Amino acid sequence: MKRILPCQILLFTMVLVFCGCEQQPAIKPSGKNIKIGIIAPFSGSDFAKGEEGLKGVQAAIKIQPLLDNGDRIEIIIKDDQDDPVKAVKALQELTKTGQVSALVTFSSSGPALAMDRVANTYKTPIIAALATHPDVTKGNDYVSQICFDNIFPGQIAAFFVRDDLLLDRVAIFKSPDSFYSSNLATEFDVNSSRWVAR
Repeated sequence: MKRILPCQILLFTMVLVFCGCEQQPAIKPSGKNIKIGIIAPFSGSDFAKGEEGLKGVQAAIKIQPLLDNGDRIEIIIKDDQDDPVKAVKALQELTKTGQVSALVTFSSSGPALAMDRVANTYKTPIIAALATHPDVTKGNDYVSQICFDNIFPGQIAAFFVRDDLLLDRVAIFKSPDSFYSSNLATEFDVNSSRWVAR
């Protein structure tokens, strides 16, 4: 027992020394700020999308406060209340004056689709973090989508009903005012139309 303890201490010390030697050097601040716009609902019924998204961005910045080149990220926030017209207005305000280098939106598909229609005009990269409509990235070079679009969940839901629930008859309910609900229902319908009786 007495021989094992010194060997363990030596092994532990060696691991600490070798791991310590592999640490990356600290990033030196460049003194420059990169401005990133966040367009999201910070008021209204969907305010939680904006608040929680912003918390995630702030947590990432605390973990990695500097980019690899030493630039610091500065966030500029615009509240679109999850409204397509207000989202486009916020996009115009943030990009016309060159205030931001890129944008992140935590809004739903409606506002993201509205921004998608004018994204090529403003030539600023937009990351749609929560929008799932498949057309969010269609026909432009500047919008990227993080979530799966509705095609994948629509297929999975249809196959689940067929293969796991073993149902041959379903009813599809959708909200015509919601881009998400309407498109998801359409994708489910397309994938289940071969085997489901209406």
